[in-house]
Amino acid sequence: TLTLENNLEILLISGVKSKTGVMRGEEIQAIGLGKILEPYDDGVLILPGTHSKHVVYNQGRFTDFKTYMTGELFEIISRKSILAASIVKGDWDNVAKDAFIEGVKIGISDKFTERLFEIRARDLFEIATKEENFYFLSGMLIGDELSYLATNENHVFLAADQQLLRLYQEAVNLITDKKKLVIVSSKDLENALLAGQQKILKLHV
Repeated sequence: TLTLENNLEILLISGVKSKTGVMRGEEIQAIGLGKILEPYDDGVLILPGTHSKHVVYNQGRFTDFKTYMTGELFEIISRKSILAASIVKGDWDNVAKDAFIEGVKIGISDKFTERLFEIRARDLFEIATKEENFYFLSGMLIGDELSYLATNENHVFLAADQQLLRLYQEAVNLITDKKKLVIVSSKDLENALLAGQQKILKLHV
């Protein structure tokens, strides 16, 4: 806590750390979404992004988290690797969905690195379009990130913007029981940061 000259106090939230990672911002979102998760006993809160966070929820408390560099890896591979010339962002349609699902299946089969260069071959031999490859790569990365959910018995709470929500929802439904998936509304996600800050402030006071 910092106290300014006019006696105004500022509470700085430095983040959360574990032996394998750090969170700076996502922990506030998680706390702000606590009300949404209250009706459920156990689960994992997934916050997709450049560095996706998977936060373990148990009996009203967040007990652990993992970080997946899915978004950053997609950016590097699709823009800076040899595969960049074979990938172009395209619109989401049934063809894109099929390519994405195919990628997810590869990701969850633990063959991501083995099949990665296939993107180049698919383009060179005109097996798939560059736009299809965009979703194929996305599917492989997201499938790899979510693969552990195949043995998950608890709820999956998914909180993402509309574009990522569509992809992650497709992948989660492919990997685990659809009944376990709980979608956090865009409004609740938008309000989560402020709600989390308010909750922490009340506990501090």
